[in-house]
Amino acid sequence: MIKIWKYTGSDFLLLGTLSGNNQSVSTIHFAPQRGHYLLSGSADLNVKLWDIKEIIDNYNGEPLEISSAKHTVIGHQKDINCVRFSPNEKLIASASQDKTINVEYFHDIS
Repeated sequence: MIKIWKYTGSDFLLLGTLSGNNQSVSTIHFAPQRGHYLLSGSADLNVKLWDIKEIIDNYNGEPLEISSAKHTVIGHQKDINCVRFSPNEKLIASASQDKTINVEYFHDIS
C-alpha cells in the first residue's frame, strides 16, 4: 500500500492511497515531467505504473483510493530494489535482488 501525502507547510494531508500491491513496496519514483505518474516496485516481484492525476487534481477533502495500476509488469525472480522513469517518461527500468535490470517501453503514456 502506498500513501500519497501533501505537506501544507505546517502539517501533512493524506490525499490518497494506492492499494494494488500484494506485498511490501520497496521503491517508488515520480515521473520527472508530469508528476501525476508514479512507479512502484515491491516484494511481490511487480513493477506498477500508477496514474495519480485524480488524487492530485481532484482532492475534495476526502482521501481517494486507487486499487488498480495502469500497467503491471512481472519481470523479476526476487524483490525489486529500484524503479526509475527515463527522462522522456517512455521507458522504465527496474533493478532487483535477482541481479538483473529490466527495461520496459510504455507507448501509451499520455
